[in-house]
Amino acid sequence: MPSAYLGWRLDLPSAGERLTGIPQLINGVIYFSTFIPSDAPCEHGGDGWLMALDYANGTLLAYPAFDSNGDGILNADDARSGGIKTGATLGGATFLRAGSKTGTGVALLNLLTGDLVSIASNLGAGVGGRVSWHEVVE
Repeated sequence: MPSAYLGWRLDLPSAGERLTGIPQLINGVIYFSTFIPSDAPCEHGGDGWLMALDYANGTLLAYPAFDSNGDGILNADDARSGGIKTGATLGGATFLRAGSKTGTGVALLNLLTGDLVSIASNLGAGVGGRVSWHEVVE
């Protein structure tokens, strides 16, 4: 019997935490940024996270998605987690892949302070080649 519910949801743990930017689907992983506003009413800024979850069911990935220990290398020393703390950013992340056949890439985030954050990311193995085609007939 099919379930009455389709999809999944995620309760964000911090008070006032919200999604920012446009979620991106890359190789079966949904990436999105969250923003946690400052508790002080007259203070700007806050904090945030870059999240990476299996798009089909909202669970942790089978591999580390981010360079969690900050050594610039994605390997078994990095923790498997659903996200990495980034600081306050409202625009989401831009992802750059190192090459078409490698999963190594980088997530770039622009913080509210104006600083640019770069996080080594595992974007999954790319398939490369043509995404689609259209025949033009005269």
